[in-house]
This record gives sequence, structure tokens and C-alpha cells, in this order.
Amino acid sequence: MSWSENLFLNVLKAAAPTAFIYEKDFSPFVKDITSLCEQNKIPLDCILVDFDGITLSPKIAEVLLNDKHKIILFGLKENVWHFPERQQAKSKLKKKLISLACYYDRITEEGDYDNSIIKALANDLALARLFEKGKKVTIASPSGTKIKAEIGERSFFENGDYSKCGSGGDFPSGEVGFGPKENSVNGLIVFDLKIQHIGTVSNLKVEVEQDKIVTIEGEKKEAYEKLLKKHDILNLISEISIGINPFIRIKNEPSVLEEKKLGTVHFGHGANLSYGKRKGLHFDAVIRDPTFTIEDKIILKRGGINKIILSEETKSLLEKVDES
Repeated sequence: MSWSENLFLNVLKAAAPTAFIYEKDFSPFVKDITSLCEQNKIPLDCILVDFDGITLSPKIAEVLLNDKHKIILFGLKENVWHFPERQQAKSKLKKKLISLACYYDRITEEGDYDNSIIKALANDLALARLFEKGKKVTIASPSGTKIKAEIGERSFFENGDYSKCGSGGDFPSGEVGFGPKENSVNGLIVFDLKIQHIGTVSNLKVEVEQDKIVTIEGEKKEAYEKLLKKHDILNLISEISIGINPFIRIKNEPSVLEEKKLGTVHFGHGANLSYGKRKGLHFDAVIRDPTFTIEDKIILKRGGINKIILSEETKSLLEKVDES
């Protein structure tokens, strides 16, 4: 099955985008999306834009807020989720919004995944009622990460099923996380897997005090500092999430699809309007083999999910993935 067929059949449940908003780097997707819509007799508008992640252009805002486009696919280098117009399109206008999480070569390799296990993991974590406001979170890793935080107003469960009106997320999908209570993130993060826009990394140490990055040491320090200088808001840790997609591999390229990989934790920098109050630029950076605890409940231990919180059905699905 191709990635576009997977999107049509299993993610949107026999539906297709009516608008594709994309930057030049995502042009290779146009042919596949156009073919998909033609086969299913669905009108499609492909809209080429420039997007810096700081200001939402009138062209993007118009498509988000009009009455014409009910399912919108994005192909953008910067994150579009943390703008008021996006929030209004999803929550008030009940549009389905999907963002391509990586470039064409990679999505053709990893976009044909089975979403049932991702949906099962997300649902089990939601039913466990662990990601609730006010609960204390600790994160540690073999590389030296030691972070404490408190869950803020909203958590989210990206289960990859975007068939309902007002749903959406990334494709490929698979993460569960929250916007931390403001000023609650403290400690040391050692990025040892991936940083968006930079690539793989093995030892970048970032000290955080009350959400704010205060010191940086180690590998790729200059590239990371250059990212932070794009906007002051990027110096704030505004999201903490775990990956729940067992089909993701690790690759040294600019996207950060590894944030979805089962057993990872990533820290969002900057905006978090989807689950907090900060709007604008956002990028993610990932650590490997974390131990992730909410209050006294272990969710991940050295990158392995605690199967006590999973249903028997989900355990069975995971076993099948492991066997393959």
C-alpha cells in the first residue's frame, strides 16, 4: 500500500484532502495527492506558499477559515499548529487538518504503517487517566537527562485516526504529550537522538530553569544556538511528549519523525497554542531510552513501555509488531 492510499483508507477513512498547502520542498507530493483525488473524484486545490513559522500568511489563513476546504493537508518545514487560525479551523469550523511529518523520500518508505497499534496505545494511555492537569512528571535517561515538570491545562493523544470532523495531527502519526504548567520545567536535558532542522545528535546538554534554556554544552551547540536565535520564544520548553509509533526508524535528515518512535521522549521548543498559551515558532528535539514517570507510575522504562497499563488487545498487537 502506498502512503497516499494509507492516508485515504486508514487515516481519513475513505476521504481525501480538498486543499494541499505546501512549500517548494514538498512539491514531490503534489503528483501523488492529485492522483489520489482524481481517482476518487474529489476536487483538490494545490496552493504553493512561503511560510517562515513566525507569521501566518493571508493565503494560509484564508484556506483555514473559508467554507470551501474541509480537509486540509500541509507540507511545510515549520510548524503550523500553534496559530489561532489553525485552532479556530479545527475547534470551531470542525475541519480535518493533517501535516506531513517528513519529506517525500522518507514518507514513501515509512508512510504505509498499520495505524491500529498507534490508536490502541493512545487509547490505553488516555483511559489510564495519567496525563492529567497538576500531575508531576520526571524524565531520566542513560545519557544524563534529569527533568522535572508538571502537566498543564491540556494533554493530547495523537492516535492517527483523523476520520472525525475537528480531528487531525501529523502523518505519520503517534505521540502522547502535554503542555507543561508554565515555569514548571527544570533540570538537564541531554539530547542524544535527533533535533529538528539539524539531524541526529549524540550528546547535547541543555540546562533548563523554569522552562527557559540557560546553558548549552556539547555536540552541535552552534547549530542549536542558531535555531534558538530565530525567535526568543524558542528558548522555552513548551511541550513534553512520548512517541508511540513502533514503525519509525532513525535517519539522519532534517525532519524529526523520530519524535513519533515508540519509546522516545521529545521536548517541544517555543509555541504550544494547541495545548498551552504560547503561539508562533516551534521545533522538537528527541532523547532515546528515557524513563518517564507520572507521579509514582512508570510509563516508559529505558524506552520500553510499561505493559501493565496496556490492554490485552494492545499487548497482542505489540507482540505481532515485535515478531515482524
